[in-house]
Amino acid sequence: MPIKLKIARTEKELDDVFRLRYDVYVRERNKFLEKRATSDGRIVDTFDALPGVANVVAYDGETAIASFRVNRDSVVGLAPEKYFDFTQTRDLIERSFDGAGTNPCIVSGSMLAIHRQWRHKRNVIFALFKKTTAVMRDLGATHVFGAASAETFSLYGRLGFDAMAEEQWVESVGDKLVPMMAPFSKVFNWAFGKPLSIEKNSCSAASSGDFETLLLSPGEVVFHQNDVPESTYFIVKGGISLSRKGTIQDDLVVSQLDRGALFGEFGYDDKRRSVTATATMNTQLVVIKNSYIHQQLAQEHTHIVPTQCAEKNRKDPVSMEVFTKWEGLDAGRTGLPLEILNQSGVCA
Repeated sequence: MPIKLKIARTEKELDDVFRLRYDVYVRERNKFLEKRATSDGRIVDTFDALPGVANVVAYDGETAIASFRVNRDSVVGLAPEKYFDFTQTRDLIERSFDGAGTNPCIVSGSMLAIHRQWRHKRNVIFALFKKTTAVMRDLGATHVFGAASAETFSLYGRLGFDAMAEEQWVESVGDKLVPMMAPFSKVFNWAFGKPLSIEKNSCSAASSGDFETLLLSPGEVVFHQNDVPESTYFIVKGGISLSRKGTIQDDLVVSQLDRGALFGEFGYDDKRRSVTATATMNTQLVVIKNSYIHQQLAQEHTHIVPTQCAEKNRKDPVSMEVFTKWEGLDAGRTGLPLEILNQSGVCA
């Protein structure tokens, strides 16, 4: 079954995130032990209710398997500042922007929770980090604060983080934590394999939450022939085979798509999928709802013509202008240190 990554928005999705935190931190890792006696099976704090918060969550079917919280700076500070004083770091950042004509935007990553059996699934966890970085980029991040477990902190250096103070035992968490900070440009470069551009294209106004991510194993089906089309798909990496029912028992393969291909008909109410789309290898897709496509095309004053052709690889200029967002659809990959995941080590 494909793994789906998205921003938790509904009441149920947020509840899934809060329960996942409890399962990982309390039941699996024996952290936040006061929650065992007082909690209803959820971990929630003040920073879950502030403006500028987003929880990226990964689902295996209906089960939440991993999540990561992003907060934009607020009048009460950021989650890591519950445990550490970042005043000097903030002052240094502010001074670095003197005369720049812009202001810094500090964000934090916290409450990283990954179920034990998924901590060695490199493709799933990297996709979670990448989606979280995409959210930070949407918020206009210039710097990232965090608080990592001392056991795994050294590995965060690969992501561009530096320690802001010595490790400290935090009783309420039940762990030694290290305050850390990174310029967002370094985090972005690690996640997407290319430098952060300050330029914005035609899609930058849309939240990254508009695009879900699907991770598929070889043989998993994206959609079947005759399904009602609701989305179009962009191949970040991997491959997709498009096939249709033949006159004999075997399906007829009509196209093989690879990285950079955009496929899936821009469906209307009376249109059905003309082919079946199947992953030929480990594949990552970005899912673009057709309603979003029509909205973007309308904003570009483009006349939408119902397509009569089979689903195929689309690389026309309009489509790529609309969909090649900063999200790094064509970015290279950097290996993720699995040791960093064994403790789900961003605790703040």
